Amino acid sequence: MYKFFYWLRCVPRNIRDGIGNLWYWFPTVWRDRDWDQSFIYEILAKKLEKQALCIATGWSVDGPKEALKMWECIRLIRDLQDEKYIDEAFEGHFEKWGWPPWSLGGTEKRDPANAAAETREFNIRNRWGYRRHGRARKKLFRMLEESIERWWD
Repeated sequence: MYKFFYWLRCVPRNIRDGIGNLWYWFPTVWRDRDWDQSFIYEILAKKLEKQALCIATGWSVDGPKEALKMWECIRLIRDLQDEKYIDEAFEGHFEKWGWPPWSLGGTEKRDPANAAAETREFNIRNRWGYRRHGRARKKLFRMLEESIERWWD
């Protein structure tokens, strides 16, 4: 009987919070698509951002420290979404060798005699960029694995 009255007492707050959550999450859910990991990252970042703001206000002794970890996870998510590490790997490559003719910035200054050296450098940069991207992804999920139960407990 007590549980029923407790539930009845919480109904107005649950309705208020539910409507607030619908308003907060609607734009994110509206933009969600099924074909890319970027949308999963977007939902995770939004949840972490909301939780970090809640935790940082002090309901937990370690709140500010845990909120910093959440902001670090959000930064990693943004970097993964923007493919920052892959873009950094190719910085300077296209200025040195020229843009491929099929790209928007395509140029005709590419020298076929240097094709082997360019391909070799491209492959090295490609492996380096994707390796850094993979490390960032592993770091993100390692941080989540180590901390997620403390954040929602």
